[in-house]
Amino acid sequence: LRVRGVPRADEPPDADDLDDLAGNDLANVTWSYSIDVDAPTVTGRNPAPDGMINSTTVNLDITFSETVQGVETGDLVLTGSAAGSATVDAVTNTGGDTWRFVVSGLVTGTLDVALASDADDIEDECGNDLAEVTWSHPVVLPHPYDANKNQVIEDAELQTMKNDWSTGGIADFDPD
Repeated sequence: LRVRGVPRADEPPDADDLDDLAGNDLANVTWSYSIDVDAPTVTGRNPAPDGMINSTTVNLDITFSETVQGVETGDLVLTGSAAGSATVDAVTNTGGDTWRFVVSGLVTGTLDVALASDADDIEDECGNDLAEVTWSHPVVLPHPYDANKNQVIEDAELQTMKNDWSTGGIADFDPD
């Protein structure tokens, strides 16, 4: 390889700038690249923020704006009155840019959720950090005798509860 002059990156190469030993000119070669400086964001949550949860266990599905890495159970922090003994049991990628956090041990109250509380928790492929995202859910667990889970103890459900109480099946029932 023989170089005549020094090609500059800001000018297209001229003929004979780069030749091989036989004098053949190197063809013009161009390339481009992009630099990702945009941090990932959360574009979807299911259940949606403020959506009611009516079970002790729930799947929180989080969709990101792009492919992310470093997603772990510890990236989802649960607080609030519904999170007393709650845990994040598992996290899996369900496909694409959606990740599922399995939460169990919920009780009735307010569930406050914080995702990516610490720097470097969740990043895109270029190392851009997800900023912390917070939201809440009301958790309303149905009464154990609300068989159809409609938040109303109907006549048949009330009769079942009274029968269980009269046979010693439950101790804390006040029939009045």
